[in-house]
Amino acid sequence: DLAAEQIEVGASTRLVGRSIKDANLRQEFGVIVVAINRKAGTMEFNPSPEAVITAGDQLVVLGHPDQLRALEAAATV
Repeated sequence: DLAAEQIEVGASTRLVGRSIKDANLRQEFGVIVVAINRKAGTMEFNPSPEAVITAGDQLVVLGHPDQLRALEAAATV
């Protein structure tokens, strides 16, 4: 079963400053990023693989619950 979740990216995580592609979100966690709710208040739907993740962004992702928990743990370290 797939679930959708919004996961906030912490300032000191390895995801900050990396593109979706370079962060290996799909390969490492098996999730699909459907949108980025930017800290600045804008929503970027269907972001490109080159979209850069910044601290405070919220990733809207689809995946299995265990995959979402693993990503949340990596994003909030």
